[in-house]
Amino acid sequence: MHTVLPVCRFCLLVCLLALSLVSWGQVSEVLFLVNPASRHGQCAELWEEFSHTVKPKYFISREEAENNTDGRLPYMVKFTEANGQASQQASRFYEEWLQRREAQDQLLIAGVGGDGTISEIVRELPYREHLIFGVLPFGSGNDIARTLRIPLYNMEEAAQILIHGTPVTYGAYHVTAKRRLAQQESSAVLMAVDEVDAGLSAKAGLWKYQHDSRTHISPLLLCTPRSMVYPVVNILTTVANSHPQLQVTQDDAPARNIRGIFTLSCGPTCAGGVPLIPDMDPEQDEGMAAVTNNQWLPRQLVTMVKLATGASTPEVERFPFRQISLNHITGHPPIALQVDGEPLYETPAKIVRMARAYTFLGGKAP
Repeated sequence: MHTVLPVCRFCLLVCLLALSLVSWGQVSEVLFLVNPASRHGQCAELWEEFSHTVKPKYFISREEAENNTDGRLPYMVKFTEANGQASQQASRFYEEWLQRREAQDQLLIAGVGGDGTISEIVRELPYREHLIFGVLPFGSGNDIARTLRIPLYNMEEAAQILIHGTPVTYGAYHVTAKRRLAQQESSAVLMAVDEVDAGLSAKAGLWKYQHDSRTHISPLLLCTPRSMVYPVVNILTTVANSHPQLQVTQDDAPARNIRGIFTLSCGPTCAGGVPLIPDMDPEQDEGMAAVTNNQWLPRQLVTMVKLATGASTPEVERFPFRQISLNHITGHPPIALQVDGEPLYETPAKIVRMARAYTFLGGKAP
């Protein structure tokens, strides 16, 4: 009797492991999609270091993998050279891989860069079977990596998560919005996996976007430490701009007008580590929004400083939703909209929460 119980428990564990393998399958191949321009070009240097010191321990090129039996995962590397290319490369590679996959095989696409890189990679691949995403956080903001509990400054641990990480069913936002400065009425439809900002936050994002893309270089940002860029642009945007009222309609609630911050986030932090929505979990069904409605400039500045320093912000309203519509007041110009770091859109916009749109590999919960 005493020997039967341990054997039964052992059999149960084996069955559970087998069911787990059937459910998630086994990664048979890895595609690294590298954005060498990320983090102002430093991603290329970090990838080079990773390739020489960490990658050979866990991964082997697809050409060499045919005669390899040491358990390393076969991989391919592709580099992005233009905006939108990562999305095309990921989609094309996934379709080609489906033609040669075997039963229970999974494909891992690992984005190498920042939040913008990851967003572009996954954008056209929601709800795809046999596909898992990973992150090597070599970008500037890295909020998606923070949400997934991936260490930002430890290549070894980040690589181990690509091998042994915990699957995370990651929700996103389906965004339909007008393209900014379009010559004709033109709508964009895209998925956001990091954050969506409107009004004040989007104007700050536009300033940083123009600086990063070298279309309008800011001498001030050149002298600002990287960790302080987001707080600086938000505070200065608050001072330098008027703040039009944004009309917000949440689910079935009546429309209301707000003036200040409007941000939707897929995780607890945004804008490079600002804990704007601490309770947000990417696996939950509902999205989360954070808004302020301060019309007095000094009060808005105080809120910005508190957010930048991680202080408590009870004046920020946070609420769950499944669908939100954004618009500008009739007779007023459209309001800027930023989607996953791209301030290229404007109102009117409709945003719908898409639960469990992707599967990512993340670190263990504390």
